Parts: sequence; C-alpha cells; structure tokens
Amino acid sequence: MRGIQKSLVILSMTTMVLVCFAFAMPLRVPHGPDPVIETKMHLEQVATAAEMYHLTYDSWPTALVQLYPEHNRNKIAFLPSGAGATNDAWGHALLYQSFDPVTGYGSVVSLGRDGQIGGSGKNGDIEKRFE
Repeated sequence: MRGIQKSLVILSMTTMVLVCFAFAMPLRVPHGPDPVIETKMHLEQVATAAEMYHLTYDSWPTALVQLYPEHNRNKIAFLPSGAGATNDAWGHALLYQSFDPVTGYGSVVSLGRDGQIGGSGKNGDIEKRFE
C-alpha cells in the first residue's frame, strides 16, 4: 500500500509542476509579467522538482541536469527539457545547492536581473529553499 501512496504523491506533484510550466512558459512575452514574480514562480517549480526527485529515488539530485528525463535512471521529466528550463526570467542560469543535512535545506537561486551576487530590487538575489 505504501508504494501505491508514494506513486500517487509523485504523480500528483508531477502533474502540478507540468501544469505550472504550461501556464508559465507562454507568459514569456514582451510586456509580460514582472520578471521577479516569474522567477519566484520558476524557483518554486524547480524546488518542487528536486523534492519529487528525492521522493522517487530517496536521494537528492546533485545537479539540476538530473531533473531532465535524459539524465536520471528512470527517464522521469521532473523538469521539461529544453532551453530556459533552468534559467531565470532574465535568461541567467539558476544556481543549485543540493540538500545539505548540516543546514537542513537545499536551495535554488537566481542572481537577479544583473546576474551578479548581491544587489537590490530587480538586481537582488532570489532564493528558494527546500527541505
């Protein structure tokens, strides 16, 4: 019974992430949503994908690439393959820190519009932690 429950949780979370991507991807148009909000939504999706990977394999992904179907052993699309799946709204690559048992969390970070550490406003770093 536990295996069925785990499978249903994974299926539900996969469906949620894919629905979120379906709504978020078409929004990348000129004069679209605020890139800070879009990036926060995307960080949430990537963090959820890392958590789903953990539920599936009982280990955390060590790199974002493992969330693509061609880079994990069961070929599961935790994130859709393609350009931009691991970039923020400004096109910068997201930074990924795998779960660390010492700190009790992992994180996904956007360095903001300027792509530099630190800053404020749209140039500020945006972090989503997962546990």
